[in-house]
Amino acid sequence: MPRASDLGITIGLLPPGPTGSVLDVPGTGLGHATVWRDEPPPPAGRGVARTGVTVLDPGGDLFMSPVPAGAAVLNGAGECTGLLAAQEWGLAETPVFLTSTMQIGRVYDAACELLIEEQPAIGCDDVIIPIVAECDDSFLSDSRRMQVDRGDVRDALAAARASAGGPAAAEGAVGAGTGMSCLGYKGGIGTASRVLPGGATVGVLTLTNFGDRDRLTVAGVPAGRLLPDPDD
Repeated sequence: MPRASDLGITIGLLPPGPTGSVLDVPGTGLGHATVWRDEPPPPAGRGVARTGVTVLDPGGDLFMSPVPAGAAVLNGAGECTGLLAAQEWGLAETPVFLTSTMQIGRVYDAACELLIEEQPAIGCDDVIIPIVAECDDSFLSDSRRMQVDRGDVRDALAAARASAGGPAAAEGAVGAGTGMSCLGYKGGIGTASRVLPGGATVGVLTLTNFGDRDRLTVAGVPAGRLLPDPDD
């Protein structure tokens, strides 16, 4: 699928980085593991799954060298482990793991295990609180089944580690964005970058799962009100 920039749509005043993604921030990685299944409900199968895991990795040994972090909530109802630590300490000591609402516990456990394997000081010198955030994909995925497992978290983390400095990562219906809906249409994972006048690069990663169609605005154009109703 084309990106907005491929269609000649310019958002904002600043130029994008080479990939137009969060990977333009030096050392940053982004990886996905997508869970897509069409099986009968248990006990015959595992049900329908449109979900997954996405990992944003700032790079480096975050346990030994945490990065500055902040947190804010604006009319939110989602959960994010590590939110209080970011607010109180202003630091992040793990990558950011994104998934669906009822998979947070599984992703948190897997993140602890995987990061412990990488850094022997975790749990000895100090503990970690992995940053795991969610959006609800139950409109498209069977949330009554535990669809994500340790292997999915491992694969997303490994993909993030391997992606730093590479081409733009996949967007849309991948990883945690697989089952998302946004502004009346299919949502998912999105990313962008902008180069500041001083040369620094700001990267953004979004997990989009919100809003009504009438609020869809693209480059100032009220596209949601101008496009035909998809139900017609």
